[in-house]
Amino acid sequence: MDRGNRPHNAHDRSQRLIFSHARVVQDLLLGFVDEPWVHELDLSSLESLPAELISGDLPGEFEERQSDVAWKVRWKQRDVVVVIVLELQSSTDHDMALRLAVYVLLLYQRFRRQGFIKARKPFPLVFPVVFYNGESPWTSPIELHELIEPASEDFAPYRPSMRYAVIDEKRWPQTDLAADNVVAGIIRAEQATRLEELDEAVECLDASLPKVPTNRLLRRDLLAWLSKVVLPSRVEGLEVPKLSNLFEFKSYMETNMHSWSDRWKEEGVQQGIQQGIRQGIQEGIQQGIQQGIQQGVRQGAWQAYGESILSLLAAKFGSDSATTVEPKLQGASIEQLQKWMTRILTAETVEDVFRASE
Repeated sequence: MDRGNRPHNAHDRSQRLIFSHARVVQDLLLGFVDEPWVHELDLSSLESLPAELISGDLPGEFEERQSDVAWKVRWKQRDVVVVIVLELQSSTDHDMALRLAVYVLLLYQRFRRQGFIKARKPFPLVFPVVFYNGESPWTSPIELHELIEPASEDFAPYRPSMRYAVIDEKRWPQTDLAADNVVAGIIRAEQATRLEELDEAVECLDASLPKVPTNRLLRRDLLAWLSKVVLPSRVEGLEVPKLSNLFEFKSYMETNMHSWSDRWKEEGVQQGIQQGIRQGIQEGIQQGIQQGIQQGVRQGAWQAYGESILSLLAAKFGSDSATTVEPKLQGASIEQLQKWMTRILTAETVEDVFRASE
């Protein structure tokens, strides 16, 4: 089963429900946004924006913004509001910086028109975040000015500027995932390459949300996501019966785990590549290369090498490196791809990987 072709609408819809809970947005900020100002926010003031402010009558491709989740939060010691705009993405979008810039400006316009911000009062700060769960690394520019012709120093002040943050969940280091963070539990579930790992992710989610009334709806929405999206996307042809809670889901998994193992292993090239890459980042790049190759060669050698090179370069040198070298991979022989992949182990720069053969 190709996980890349799973029903993204169902995935995005269920994640929208999950991110409609203040606890999840709080955990996202505290666990995944490494900025000093996050600790200056009064997270107890988190409040979702009214639907009429974030949907409807936007032009063109912005007409329907069903993937967006928007919250506002106050600064602790200042009378300032920060608006958090969360974009849920299953695929990369090269023009995401433009897309978000347009959306933020339209949002400001709506704030003014609907009286959310009074005339002559300043607009709130906006923090745009892309929560990305695609299989290939996120390589799109995160700065708006990267989409614009370079400017001379004297013209630079007139060039539009805005940036967004990216949480690339499939490649987020496991070592940085806190046990009591709901978003970390979601990422563990998304990264799971074995049934046992998914079982552990569910256990972390269950433990991070005590069974108290304030967590009831969030636990329900997580159960729906796990039952209707995550597990069926891993086990081909599976229809999960109606379950009442996360404990029942975990028991259901543990009872049927053995009978699903063969169906889980038949997911194809992408799982082999990603499993090798994830373990390689944690246990050493060499091991990751070998596991990625072993799975990929059996099910499409050229694609396996190409995808592995891009992912390993992104892991070692940053996401921008994958964008710049992708054209080099087109038309390269498997032998050449093998040489480049081996060089990643000892290369100190991207150029070292692709230097002319001696």
